Amino acid sequence: MSATSTELYIKNQFQLQLMKRIAVWFSDQDDATNWFMYQKLNYFGGMTAEEILLEQGVVGYNALIKYAEEKEQQILLRSSR
Repeated sequence: MSATSTELYIKNQFQLQLMKRIAVWFSDQDDATNWFMYQKLNYFGGMTAEEILLEQGVVGYNALIKYAEEKEQQILLRSSR
């Protein structure tokens, strides 16, 4: 595997892991995919999750996972009230 195909493989794995993580937020896979590709996230200066992964790689992946954890905590707090 060349360096380029290895990088692409890693980014695809990050995308798959993130998609698996956020899929529970949505009623179907299409909504999760649309969020990943098109939803501009104010938390990240208006970038989409896809843009964050493409531009920042592992750093972006870790930041998105942290964002997901924070979002899930907010949801839990709201539902416990």
